Amino acid sequence: MEQGIAPDPGQGWMAEFQRGDDAAFERIVVHYGDRVLAFFRRCGADRSSAEDLAQEAFLRIARARDRYEPTAHFTT
Repeated sequence: MEQGIAPDPGQGWMAEFQRGDDAAFERIVVHYGDRVLAFFRRCGADRSSAEDLAQEAFLRIARARDRYEPTAHFTT
């Protein structure tokens, strides 16, 4: 681990979610939700559209859980 960079908890939570722990997915949404929402706002979406886009992003993560491979930071 590089000095000064915190580990990415999303990888562990996603692995737990793959094993059937739905609470791990909730932790992902709570931990990353504001960042995802802010990303869409910076891209120019109004609040309502940003919320819809963030929800769709998390739905795609949930649907792809069986294909997830921790080859990079979860945030990427």
